Amino acid sequence: MNWPGTQGDAPFGTPFMNWYFGRVHALAARDPQVLVRFVRVANMIDSPVRIFHPRVLAPVLTRSTRVAPSP
Repeated sequence: MNWPGTQGDAPFGTPFMNWYFGRVHALAARDPQVLVRFVRVANMIDSPVRIFHPRVLAPVLTRSTRVAPSP
C-alpha cells in the first residue's frame, strides 16, 4: 500500500506492519542477528512468524533505529 497507484483499502494492520518492517530494516543495517532473521524470512527459509521473535521484537520496540552518519 506504500506504492503510488496502489488502489483499494489497506488491510487491517497495514500501518503497523509498515512501521514494524521499517524498523526491522533499519536495525538489520547494524544488528547481524536481526539481519540473519530477516534474510531467512525474506528468502522463505523460515516462517514469517520468526520476524516477530523476541530477539527481533524487543529491539524494534526499544532501540533507536537511527544509523550513525558515515565519517
